[in-house]
Amino acid sequence: MKTAKLVFKTMLTILLISAMTISCSKKNEDEPIPTDPVIGTWKLRAIYSGGSATDVTDKACFKDSYLKVDEKMMNLTLSAPNSTTEACQTQNLSVEWLNENGTYYWINNNEKSPADFSLNDNNETLQLNITSAGEQVSLIFRK
Repeated sequence: MKTAKLVFKTMLTILLISAMTISCSKKNEDEPIPTDPVIGTWKLRAIYSGGSATDVTDKACFKDSYLKVDEKMMNLTLSAPNSTTEACQTQNLSVEWLNENGTYYWINNNEKSPADFSLNDNNETLQLNITSAGEQVSLIFRK
């Protein structure tokens, strides 16, 4: 249950920090949008924290979490058990993104900041790295 709260707090923290520490960039809206390997639906498979990974593919609520990415937006639906009711609590977070010459950025109010995620396994695994309470946490997604 602590993991669920940590994941929710961490995702909120990363989005708030991204919104506050950004620099400006504007693309021509008439340019065609190239297909990017990050685009698609990603299912949460594991959470890596404290030096170990926890497979969540069969964990109640966590298995329903996913990241849906289109040409402009990343939409995270994160589900975790509520520690008091054991029912699933779900949170949806959205952020605009940009791939600029192979470097990914979060976009907020036409300003950008580096996005800390990577694609692995021939672009079939997405690892989102975040820091919460001084601890590195990685959310591992697969297409």
